Amino acid sequence: MLLLAHSAVAFGLLLLLLLLLLLLLLLLHAPFITHSGNILTVPCLRWSSSSAFFEVEEIVANWGFVVAGLVDMQKPPEMISRNMTAAMCVYSGLFMRFAWMVQPRNYLLLVCHASNESVQLYQLSRWAKAQGFLEKKEPEGQH
Repeated sequence: MLLLAHSAVAFGLLLLLLLLLLLLLLLLHAPFITHSGNILTVPCLRWSSSSAFFEVEEIVANWGFVVAGLVDMQKPPEMISRNMTAAMCVYSGLFMRFAWMVQPRNYLLLVCHASNESVQLYQLSRWAKAQGFLEKKEPEGQH
């Protein structure tokens, strides 16, 4: 019961941190929002009539990975897929680099994938603990 309370607190704190990061990014970009014709330009998002749906869909899907990882924290570690979690870590790592290297830098994508990387690495550590990879081993002379 105590473990469930700690994981609920950790989940709440992580969610609060993600919301604060998103709010900070929106506040940082607020002065740069301009409106010209039918195009609203934000440094990391380009909304136009032709591509707006796909960009919104991409953002929702990427944050969906984060939300799914947060929900999976409540599941037992035996249900975690090592291969899928490792693939999500690599995926988010690559897209974090892309979001940083592209000009202008895409900070919203960077925060999204940094959040997903954190969640997936935590899930991977839960899996490793359940498999016994992260146990502390005593030196052979001490018993």
